[in-house]
Amino acid sequence: MILILAFIPILLNFSTFFNNPNLAITSVCYFLLFFFISFKILKEPFFRDEFNSDEFASIILKNNFNVDKPSQVVNSTFQSLSKIYEEMEFDSITKKLLFAFFSYHPTNEDRIENIRRKFDSKG
Repeated sequence: MILILAFIPILLNFSTFFNNPNLAITSVCYFLLFFFISFKILKEPFFRDEFNSDEFASIILKNNFNVDKPSQVVNSTFQSLSKIYEEMEFDSITKKLLFAFFSYHPTNEDRIENIRRKFDSKG
């Protein structure tokens, strides 16, 4: 829906769009503005979902498997996954740029610290 709003100037008068470079530049700027704003708005639920899934896994580790410090298990899992991730090759430069600028996951350190703060046993 937000992206449609960015193209309203184009849809209103298509021929004017090509005849007026200022309108074209303005439309592209609106599109980029809406894109970045919508990404920023939609990024927060992804972060929250990651933390919630980590917390659920920590509860399962504590209650069903009697793990006193779930953060250690999660840390070793993240280290293993990061080694696998480093070995993967990206198909194109586009994917590299996309992952570099548009991260929708919290950092592993933030996730581990959240688990350590909420679930690790003291002592």
